[in-house]
Amino acid sequence: MNKTITPMELRAEIQSGENIILLDLRKQVDFDAAPELIPGAVKLDPAQVETWDATIPTDKKIVIYCARGGAISQSVQQHFANKGVKVPYLEGGYAAWKASK
Repeated sequence: MNKTITPMELRAEIQSGENIILLDLRKQVDFDAAPELIPGAVKLDPAQVETWDATIPTDKKIVIYCARGGAISQSVQQHFANKGVKVPYLEGGYAAWKASK
């Protein structure tokens, strides 16, 4: 599985009906500035990953995103990798998703 997924690839997977767990990991200030979610996404606090990570089923494809596809996505991706779970993050984050419409 790739380390990243492009907005176009993610749109295609969502439209195809692929069963994806999509996690919005934007900081609250970034979420407040643009409170929309990518369709099907769940908003989670990245600072609390140790609390919620065990509740995420790993038998499905998981895709994560933050505001711009930077440090937050990469650190949560590393957290999952340390547990043996490959989780791609959205290239460019939510900003790229919005720009790709």
